[in-house]
Amino acid sequence: MIVLSVCAWVGWFVASVGADGEAAASRAAQSNVGVSLTEHEPPVPPSSVSSADLSEREPVPPAPAESRTFRRSESFQTRHASASGAPEADPGRGASGLPWYRSGMAATAAVLGLIYLVYRMARRYVPGAVRTDHSVLTVAARTLVGPKQSVALLQVGRRRYVLVGISGDRMTALSELTDADEVAELAAGILTKSAAAARSFEKDLAGAGDRMARYESVEPLRPEDEAARELRASSGASGSGGSVEALLERLERRAEKRPRKSAAA
Repeated sequence: MIVLSVCAWVGWFVASVGADGEAAASRAAQSNVGVSLTEHEPPVPPSSVSSADLSEREPVPPAPAESRTFRRSESFQTRHASASGAPEADPGRGASGLPWYRSGMAATAAVLGLIYLVYRMARRYVPGAVRTDHSVLTVAARTLVGPKQSVALLQVGRRRYVLVGISGDRMTALSELTDADEVAELAAGILTKSAAAARSFEKDLAGAGDRMARYESVEPLRPEDEAARELRASSGASGSGGSVEALLERLERRAEKRPRKSAAA
């Protein structure tokens, strides 16, 4: 999931950069077209009115450049581009003037290629990701004998066992067990081991249940009884009063009790 998130983020970043570049190129093209249109205004057609009539009439102000509408032919545009020295279109660039590797299609292709590479690496280095039909082929036991080497016992059907060695991305058949006695012995050992593991799990589960039952048997905390609440209320009232007389009475009582104790001694 982390790798796929990184791939999606990279694709979004590249696509956003390409979109920004296309927008900038389109804005630059629009500004160039506006400048060329304002520079080359159409000539004013000659008037058919005589000079005497023009002198008698009032002068008419010219219309603003924004309201003038005119059309230019393709030949005029090509001649203007050649005369102004504008560079010709690069065949390696798109319609927006950006190179092909900054377009959105290139970003999408890069992300898809990265996802395919991650998939191939996962299939190569994570053999457990391959699904198998457990009704026909079952891994009965597996033991590691090295950092990248292991030995596995495969159960094919019900009466055949195959011992294979796994090293990296290779698998080699070491031995095949078809003898009925050996197959029965292996099956009994595997079943015994599975039963022992199941009993151990059940024992741990029962112990956890006993501990939970022990905590459930503890009585909840009871609220204070009436005597405790009255004693607390009386002590709070005597202490919060802050009267000097009450404090003097306590001191006198303690002074009276001390001589009695000494006389009794």
